[in-house]
Amino acid sequence: MICPKCGKPVDDKLNVCPSCGTPINVPQKKKSKAPLIIGIILGVCAILVILLVLIILIVVLGVAVLPGLLSDPKQTFAKNVVEITQDSCDEIRDIGSTPVEKLVHFGMDDTADSHTTENVTSIQTDALGTDSGYELVQTFNYDKSGGDTSYILSASANDEQIGSSGIYFNGNEFVYVPYNPMMQSVRYEINGSDASGLKDYSAIDRYVLMMMDMSSEEKVDWEKELDDFVENALADVEKEDFEKSKELYTVFGEEEECDVISVTLNGQEAVDLLEGLNKLFSKGMGNDETDLLGDVYYVDSSDLDHNQIIMTTYSLKKEPVAFRIEASDAYQSVYIDLSCYEDGNEKQTILDFKSSIGQSIYYEDSICSNGLGYYNVVTEVDTGDMFFRIDENGTISGEDRDLSGTFTYIPGNETQGVELKEDKITGSLSQNIKGGSGNYYTKVETEEGYIVLDTKVTRGSLNSDNLEPPTNEEFGTMDCGSDLEMLKSTLNFSDEDSDGGKNYTNNMTLGRIFKVFSLLANEQSYGDDSYDDYEDYEDYEEYEEYEDYEE
Repeated sequence: MICPKCGKPVDDKLNVCPSCGTPINVPQKKKSKAPLIIGIILGVCAILVILLVLIILIVVLGVAVLPGLLSDPKQTFAKNVVEITQDSCDEIRDIGSTPVEKLVHFGMDDTADSHTTENVTSIQTDALGTDSGYELVQTFNYDKSGGDTSYILSASANDEQIGSSGIYFNGNEFVYVPYNPMMQSVRYEINGSDASGLKDYSAIDRYVLMMMDMSSEEKVDWEKELDDFVENALADVEKEDFEKSKELYTVFGEEEECDVISVTLNGQEAVDLLEGLNKLFSKGMGNDETDLLGDVYYVDSSDLDHNQIIMTTYSLKKEPVAFRIEASDAYQSVYIDLSCYEDGNEKQTILDFKSSIGQSIYYEDSICSNGLGYYNVVTEVDTGDMFFRIDENGTISGEDRDLSGTFTYIPGNETQGVELKEDKITGSLSQNIKGGSGNYYTKVETEEGYIVLDTKVTRGSLNSDNLEPPTNEEFGTMDCGSDLEMLKSTLNFSDEDSDGGKNYTNNMTLGRIFKVFSLLANEQSYGDDSYDDYEDYEDYEEYEEYEDYEE
């Protein structure tokens, strides 16, 4: 072979040219494939990682998006309607109790633990011509272990005791001690199973449930109601009739983009939907016999051609927020916007109703955060004639609150027979409650003078003595045994409204407070008797002195 450098011949067996020393026939090292293999492996891993991320994104988006794309809009619409109805019925039960607690400091007890809570309300006023001072003491007692409970109301005027009354539940026994010291106490024996069911309720709730012959609140099977709503109210409506879109809706004072499902129905389908809504609300309020929606909108089934309803549901973050109804027939049209939504400490319950024949109702109970732990709290009722509003600001943390604000009341013609000189009443109020104890304060300025209510709330360990009713040694006790009808007749309790139907106010918090307060403040004798019966008693003069106290 020839040397590639000097060109001289070289023996084939040599690896080096003997003339110039140039290496000849040296084997070439093969390039390592390791970097390539590593690169391929890394590339494949990178692709797998990307694919994994894409798969995760697809799964996540599928969970979040596909139900909205693939779900039956009819079923989603029905679910939204039923959930909003359920939540709003729970809130409607408490309508009125919030302003009563804030303004006059009457509220409900809880059963979270054994306790005694004492609300001492000092009332100062010059509206009677002279400065006067009154004191009301409400005492709530509950024994968590045994379930015994009591509610006691006492009053004094200018530091002189007027009277005291209460309701007491001990085991199977109920005892009512009247405000009038010349009336008998009343005893009733509760059925054993009913008493067991009632032990988880505080005294005010327990009294009304007992008188309604109930051992617990009625539970609504909302899943069943949802199925019934779909099968009956929406029986002839196809899922293609529902439209999906996005719209703005006000949530906690801010406009939010919400998922919307709407449907337009005519004739019998419109009537079926309205009747289905009425059934849902009646169930939620614990009253199957009352036509709740009929009070604001009469469905004319005889003239189906003019019946139309446009109903829309709004959802935020997949949670139902509100539904809106626009309904009309040959005689009138109505607009109903019902919102019930809660997120943490924030909440809103709003009912806006308008009718073409001049009726209107607006109700709002809302708590909206304004940042840094501060909240704006609004309670408003506007019937077009009567207007009432409370505005408060402050802090809220769970059940603790530190709020202050103002209220406005324009009675219009709705004064319930009470003559008022003012067309508008305003005042200030505050509440500072922490751990169940604190203070409520209300001040009203009127043409007759001022009224100040200052309530100190003290929650502490149970005072078991308050669970035992005092003995009426002079007049004794009327024993109703286990005869509930006798008890209801004796205490003038009715579970029917003025039309003979079921009185659904018994299911409302304010209605229950009113029932018990009316009982405890009762000055009249039982049944239809009058105070003339007391003329036969030797101590009738003592009774006349009692009348002076009442004046």
